[in-house]
Amino acid sequence: MADFNEYPPDLPVRDALILRNHTAAESAHAVVPYSGTDLARPQLGPANPFKGSDEPSVGDKRKNVLTGRAEETFISEHTFRAKHRAVERDGGPEREFVGSKRMKEMAREVKREREGKGSATVADGEGAYLGPWAKYKNTRWEEVEVEEGGELGSDEEEVEEEVVGSGTVIRAPEVNLQRREEVEKQGEETSVFEGGEEFDYLGRGYLHVPQDLDISLTKEVGSVTNFIPKKVVHVWRPHGRQGSGSAVTSLRLFPGSSHLGLSGGADGLVKIWDVYRNREVLRSYKGHNKAVTDLDFVRAGGAAGRRFLSGGFDRKVRLWDTETGQCVQRFNVGKTPHVVKFNPGSENGHEFLAGLSDNRIVQYDSRAGNETVQEYDHHLGAINTLEFIDDSRRFMSTSDDRSLRVWEYGIPVEIKTIR
Repeated sequence: MADFNEYPPDLPVRDALILRNHTAAESAHAVVPYSGTDLARPQLGPANPFKGSDEPSVGDKRKNVLTGRAEETFISEHTFRAKHRAVERDGGPEREFVGSKRMKEMAREVKREREGKGSATVADGEGAYLGPWAKYKNTRWEEVEVEEGGELGSDEEEVEEEVVGSGTVIRAPEVNLQRREEVEKQGEETSVFEGGEEFDYLGRGYLHVPQDLDISLTKEVGSVTNFIPKKVVHVWRPHGRQGSGSAVTSLRLFPGSSHLGLSGGADGLVKIWDVYRNREVLRSYKGHNKAVTDLDFVRAGGAAGRRFLSGGFDRKVRLWDTETGQCVQRFNVGKTPHVVKFNPGSENGHEFLAGLSDNRIVQYDSRAGNETVQEYDHHLGAINTLEFIDDSRRFMSTSDDRSLRVWEYGIPVEIKTIR
């Protein structure tokens, strides 16, 4: 018989256990020959392999338990799955423990309720060979519930459905197509006049610059001395109910005279209101089904202020007639237009730019329909602002990519980049 202190170098583990190798130099089963007296002396005791050198106190608290000493052990995935299948095969942990005799008796009871397998020499008729396909005498073993959409039974017929090939274009119903064409032709935009009087005693609309005020609104820019505002003159709440209106997302003043104000709100409405006289909302324009992002008046020549652009989160830009409220044209830009800007020059006053959320700046001609004239796509982030410079021959753009770029109008190549 081998000495009690002698152990084999590596004991085979019955289960596939993964033990953490605490000591690389010595075997985990080596017995250190220390006596009880030596162990009673902490300064002469053996080194604790489970105790960290950096934090000795934490190791003792974690490893020492009331019933002994704890050691971290990890079980392999294969062993865990094997034991899990063994438990599930026996009915799971909720099943009461039964002996082997009882289990054999239960299996015989089930077997007795089954029909005979038949004779292998008989192919058809009474006593034919059934083998593993023999039915049970008790009908409860034959009842199978099939959920809706599940597999069909042996006596059910499968109804073949029409198979549509890949890439086939299916045309919408004619009724829906006609309705869509009518909506696109007539438009879903509406406008309502909300002011007191739409025309004055001479038949002039609200676009006419008033001449009976204390100040002149027709003077040139820079000829009037401006001062720092000292008090609030009036507060407009054009969107929503009085006192609890929705957010105002964009604001523009009538070019030149500034006697009218144009506002777009989170309610999808655009409203124009009087600045100097009655300070009332004159007209509302309804067409966007989501919040308005930006507005801009036509600024070129004699048509200044007669039309304006509105962009919204519905990914559309609309061109409106300021006085009549009619939607002149719709532009499907595909992405959210963060900013819209008309060219202020007299030569290209019918063209405008739209800065989109997909890093692009697109140029449209209001006379050419819903077709892009030019595209500027050097930015790496959503477009925030656009501004024309150098007599409308160039423009500047800012973006979420923290850059400012200068462009030659009509040429999709940047002149300068400022970061």
